[in-house]
Amino acid sequence: MVFNVSTVVSSKKIVVLTKNGCKYCDQMKEVLEKELGIDMEQYVRVENLQEPKEKFVQKAEEMIKLTGSKTFPQLFLGGKYFGGTDDLRRMQVFNQDKLHERFADIGVNIDVVDF
Repeated sequence: MVFNVSTVVSSKKIVVLTKNGCKYCDQMKEVLEKELGIDMEQYVRVENLQEPKEKFVQKAEEMIKLTGSKTFPQLFLGGKYFGGTDDLRRMQVFNQDKLHERFADIGVNIDVVDF
């Protein structure tokens, strides 16, 4: 079977594209699960693009075409590109209403965090 990033990002309500040894990828997962209270098993697919390693370049190129970004992680909500860890954090701090709306649009409720 041929790997297709477009198919992967549409496979679950929330998809996080990651790579090995990426501290920002770990932070993204922590924000989703611990700070926003998202049930990772029910709603989230974490796809490590370095597995298998020999396909990483092809998968990374597909991700770049979809997102315009070469960095990890990349977050997709309902099959639509959202951004990286900084984008999620920025919206979490400065625009919680919009963040709630984006998750509500895909049928996922998130916790409110006071800063």
